[in-house]
Amino acid sequence: KIDETVLPWLNRASSSNRASLSESLEKTRVILANLAREPKYARSTIQSQPDCPVFSTEDWDDIVNGKPARFDHIFSSMHATTLDERQTQKVGEVEFKFGPPVPGKRVNNSGDWQIVFAKYSKALAFVFPHRADELERYSEHIVRLFGALPELDHDKVINYDKAIRYRVSQSRQYELTDFSEFQDLFLHWIQAPPSRVKESGQRENKSRRREPCKRYNEGRCPNTAQSCGYQHVCGKCNRNDHTRPKC
Repeated sequence: KIDETVLPWLNRASSSNRASLSESLEKTRVILANLAREPKYARSTIQSQPDCPVFSTEDWDDIVNGKPARFDHIFSSMHATTLDERQTQKVGEVEFKFGPPVPGKRVNNSGDWQIVFAKYSKALAFVFPHRADELERYSEHIVRLFGALPELDHDKVINYDKAIRYRVSQSRQYELTDFSEFQDLFLHWIQAPPSRVKESGQRENKSRRREPCKRYNEGRCPNTAQSCGYQHVCGKCNRNDHTRPKC
């Protein structure tokens, strides 16, 4: 067992450190500290409740462990027909994952984002009920940004949201609504102008842009439809409402 008496971060004047946290942040910190003691048991108690929101086991694990939510995974899970029964096995320092992944589906626009955030908010507020108001105000902030930007720039808002949620998950001193603390993220993702393309051979290849994206058809493209160098359409019939395996 760890000897807590020799850990500097536990022996500082903790009362003064915690005094700087808001009431909501302190509640979140205490709940996460308790969940960390037995995360699997904690998740099982959540899923055993009769009013537990419908949410995949992996996504519950992210909440219990204080990790940023994976919106693409949540979106995929909403339309999955099978369980994402991945198994992990370690051989030395190498980790292998086995089992079928959930079919890929990405959050590409404001409509997708609002659907997923509503589902995520319901699950998060089930574990942290004191954060309901914070989640509502944050949602309004992101939706206003979607409304202020043209649809071609909605990927900027999606990346801005990801960056905020990642930063909040990495520290216990921020709420999602501490917008003044995220000015650098706003400048980087929302206000930064697109990089200029040089005339000499760096323009987008139009013939390439017309080709279907192979990674999209395999459910593993990391780009949005707007930012990808290839089209997010079926590799067989070129329709954009399904991928090649489902054609």
